[in-house]
Amino acid sequence: MNWLEFFDGDHNARTKKAIHGVRTAKKVKKKSAFGIGIVGNIKAICGKSGVMVKIVYAPTADNYSHSEIRRLPRDDLSLLEALATEAFVDLVHNADIDEEEHGE
Repeated sequence: MNWLEFFDGDHNARTKKAIHGVRTAKKVKKKSAFGIGIVGNIKAICGKSGVMVKIVYAPTADNYSHSEIRRLPRDDLSLLEALATEAFVDLVHNADIDEEEHGE
């Protein structure tokens, strides 16, 4: 997970920079996609299910905008479906984002 507001620029510029950060940190295949989630929605949906998640900024050496959702149960399929359909509001395909240009 990455914190888009870490970067400057408009929404599209921040999204592009975050994706470049993920690509720097790990191998991302052309058919991969990135979900854009709303932190408030994630917390609210989890709270309705009795799950108190913690979303933290957790930069790594090669991904400065890295963040984490902590205490999210991976086996609660109804919660995960609710997050996928209600909290993650946009999908960006990796193939739609150009390679990083120097000076960006």
